[in-house]
Amino acid sequence: MGKSRTMGHIRAFLALSLPPRVREDLNTLQQKIRPVLPPVNWVRPENVHVTLKFFGSITSDMVDQLFEALRGMSSLVSPFSLNIQGIGVFPHTRSPRVLWAGLTGSVDRLLELQERIQMVLEPLGFPVEEKSFHPHVTLARIKSDGGKVGRALTAGGVLESQEVVSVLMVDRMVLYRSEISSTGPRYKVLWSHPFVCSSEAV
Repeated sequence: MGKSRTMGHIRAFLALSLPPRVREDLNTLQQKIRPVLPPVNWVRPENVHVTLKFFGSITSDMVDQLFEALRGMSSLVSPFSLNIQGIGVFPHTRSPRVLWAGLTGSVDRLLELQERIQMVLEPLGFPVEEKSFHPHVTLARIKSDGGKVGRALTAGGVLESQEVVSVLMVDRMVLYRSEISSTGPRYKVLWSHPFVCSSEAV
């Protein structure tokens, strides 16, 4: 997909998109966990993704600059696969705020990709993040009763699961626009660029 122009300032993030089959697998996982927990804010299947870089507010001109900066890098990246496996929380089980599904498999390739993205974007004014990158897929956000949710997760054995929920082929990066609505966030694709390198190097 080519570039998409927008007006003014927007909230944007760079991510790995998930194909419909993977979204369906994650929705099945959410439905399996749902009866175990008190009410939480479940991420809608169409919104699940793997964040690579959150930009916050950027100008419409920056959308094109990001495309130009990252498309050259993407030609040096070859596709790779990840397993969606394991369930965890941020920051801790005593009072979790985020419930996530983990990633296993070629995680070293993903970490190298994210590091390269940071290096490419630093000259554009996006500083390298100090906190370590923890790749994951957000399943739900816990707005209240964190302690109660944590106890339910522990009692239900949810965090002990090591089942491979799905397999994700990482073959492109996507810049999304995030729009807040009365029904929750809505994500719009601004541009998408495939990884086309045929070598094994990221």
